[in-house]
Amino acid sequence: MSAGHLKAMPHFFTLWFLISQEIEKKQEDLKQGNTELRKEINQRKLETKNLKEDLDNNNRQIQLREKEIEGIMEQLLRLKVFTTLRCICNLKMKIYVVTLR
Repeated sequence: MSAGHLKAMPHFFTLWFLISQEIEKKQEDLKQGNTELRKEINQRKLETKNLKEDLDNNNRQIQLREKEIEGIMEQLLRLKVFTTLRCICNLKMKIYVVTLR
């Protein structure tokens, strides 16, 4: 090796050391970013799961309310039929009473 090569060697190692430190720093930054993204992904998955559970609960509540409404509507219909029949019976009684007089 020539004298010029030997003088350049310390600069090469200094550059190599600086570059390797920069690479390690960038790798650490990437690992940190990756960790943060994983945490965010897990958080979003949990939020999605919770939203699905809420949606399922809401759908169940809607179905229960629909059944309750159907039951109330059936009761109203029966009441209306009963009331109508009672009115008809009352009219027949009035007609019968009038015809007896």
